[in-house]
Amino acid sequence: MRSLRSGFTPCPEDSGAPYFVSDDDRTGVLVAIVNGGPSCPQAGREIIARVDVVADWIREQMAG
Repeated sequence: MRSLRSGFTPCPEDSGAPYFVSDDDRTGVLVAIVNGGPSCPQAGREIIARVDVVADWIREQMAG
């Protein structure tokens, strides 16, 4: 998984939102879903659920 940058993390109210990383600032790769975190603006640690480790399983489920 790519390193998530500090200071670019979502707020607790964003729970369920997708977390993307980008190498070119134009396209993104989904790597996590927000679970929660400290109050905004935040310098603390956020809580995310990684999806990159289960991406193949998700695709299988979506394929039917």
